[in-house]
Amino acid sequence: SYSGTVAGAPRVALRRAGSSSAGTSRKSSGGTSRRNEGGQSRPKPAGQIRRDKKLTPIVPPDQVPKANPRDDPYCAEVLRRCVKISKGHARELVERGDEALGLVLNENCHICRSRKETVLMFPCGRHGYCENHCRTRLSCAATDYNPEERTKLPVDHCPVCSLT
Repeated sequence: SYSGTVAGAPRVALRRAGSSSAGTSRKSSGGTSRRNEGGQSRPKPAGQIRRDKKLTPIVPPDQVPKANPRDDPYCAEVLRRCVKISKGHARELVERGDEALGLVLNENCHICRSRKETVLMFPCGRHGYCENHCRTRLSCAATDYNPEERTKLPVDHCPVCSLT
């Protein structure tokens, strides 16, 4: 602790946080306490905006508005443009005669991040979904793609790249 005087001010003892000074313990007199019997603080009322020591309003997490890209026209426009670019990339690959999609054996799925037997690789060449995630997220099977029919694509864009 530090004690000192400042030009005519009374002597003040400063303590570090968490340290206790000897002989100055405060005991509850049985009146109102900030803690309940279990030593836990009282539950805060749900859904009420309160203020901190500096009178800054504290909004509870359940009242903070969440961003929804479907409702935001700017986010929807960015996503639309990304999908358009990704579809253009797949179209260029098909026109050149290259494979836009690929079935890869023993590769990592982008979502479950584990090595799977068969993974459908998207036109970007960096991302792929396993059979399960193709069915649940894209409503198609990874084996629906036939490499011999390159123009018939079950997915014509990379869903991962179109989100970034």
